[in-house]
Parts: sequence; C-alpha cells; structure tokens
Amino acid sequence: MSASASALVAIGLFSACSKSTADGSGGKQPTGGVGSTNPGTCQPPCSGYAPVCESSTHKCQPCVVDSDCGQGFCLVHVAGMDANYCTQCRTAADCTAGQFCVIVPHTPTNECVACGDPRAPCSTSSASSSSTGGLSCSGATPVLLTIKNYMSGCMVAVGANSTSTLPAQQVCVADGKLTVAATPAGSGLQLGAPLWHDTDGDTGNGDPGTITGAPPMETSSTTVTASGSTKCAWVCCQSALNGTCPAIDQCP
Repeated sequence: MSASASALVAIGLFSACSKSTADGSGGKQPTGGVGSTNPGTCQPPCSGYAPVCESSTHKCQPCVVDSDCGQGFCLVHVAGMDANYCTQCRTAADCTAGQFCVIVPHTPTNECVACGDPRAPCSTSSASSSSTGGLSCSGATPVLLTIKNYMSGCMVAVGANSTSTLPAQQVCVADGKLTVAATPAGSGLQLGAPLWHDTDGDTGNGDPGTITGAPPMETSSTTVTASGSTKCAWVCCQSALNGTCPAIDQCP
C-alpha cells in the first residue's frame, strides 16, 4: 500500500465511491461506511473505503485480515477503537532494508521511510532540534541535553518547547532539573512500558513518569537533571497492537 493510500485510510476518509477490495476480490459491498452497524450480517453490503464485513461486530471495515490490505497489515480494534485500519508496516522488519517503520502523525498507522525523511532516525535537522551533534552550548546554558524519541513514536516536549516527533531533540540548558513530557504520536500507539530511560526516575528499570489524561492520548511527564557538558535521556511509545520498546539503552 502506498503511503498516501495508507494516510487516506488512517484519517478515516471513507467515501461512498466504488472501490474493489485491496486483495482483488472485487467487493460488491456499499453504503454503511466504516463502523456502520447492520443487523445480522452487514446488510446492505459494504463498499468504498470500508469494503469488508466484520462478522464478529457486523460492521463495515477497511480490513479484517492482512490480505484485505494488499501488501500491508490490518490493525484490528487497536487501543479499543471501533474501526480497523490498514498500515504499511508494524515494525522495521516489515520494511525493505535500510528503511524505518514510523508513525504517520496523528493517525493509528505506520509507514516505511528511508534516510532523508525527517522522521527517519538517521536524519538531521536544525541545530535547535537536531538528531545528531553540532550544537555548542556555553554561558548560562552550558549543558547539551539530548532527548531521543525511539522510532518517533511520541510527541515529546522538552521544557517549555513545543512538542515534536523528531527522532531526537537537542537543546542547551542550565544546570538543574528540566521537565520533559511525552504523548503517543497516534491512536495506534501507547506509552511504552517502561516509557522513560536515563531520567531522574529511572533507577535501572525505566521510569513511567507521572501520567495524566486517558488512553490513547495520555501524557507522561518526568524530570531530567542536567549537569556537566552533556546529558542524554530517551523515551519510547510502542504500538498498541504488538509493539515493544528496546531493552538496549539508546543513549551513549
């Protein structure tokens, strides 16, 4: 599935246009639309961007099994949602060599991207929010603080800065405690377990932080103590379907 097709499904643009199922079975299904409920089986049949009848719920869905998504994967009732979604990938293993599986912002789906895409962990950006080095700190803000965002799965705010899904943010800060916060970057993601690493609350097994809000858009906040010349911490938001956070420390 192309990224654009995945994004259309992700944001729920389920039109009433005539469209065959992704696996070529040619669905002869309409009306209803995604999440529409019909008694017994789906009657009248489903069509458009929700061409498949889910027998367990009697609702029209974009997909029920992976084959409904062509070369993609079907996310079924992720994080308790009524709707199913097609996604291009679930982990990097589903992408071609050298690509990364990243969240499509503000959707429950993922897509494969290569270096050069700003969401790829190998990419770089401006010095104030860079995924690599190059920012020099001195004066009242002598500490180079790096907050890494594993697979760009979270929307991360460093101090009073705006949230970002960049794979890493670098800022110059003063010695002392700084608050960091993370929210899943899409409804198909959830706060990792554990979420934060190398923060003040991490005693070796990760730091859940202080949780506010409710899934799927709950937020976790914690603190990082900056000292010396550099400080690094990292965060992970995992797939609500089958994702895991790495056991290997992402900070050098």
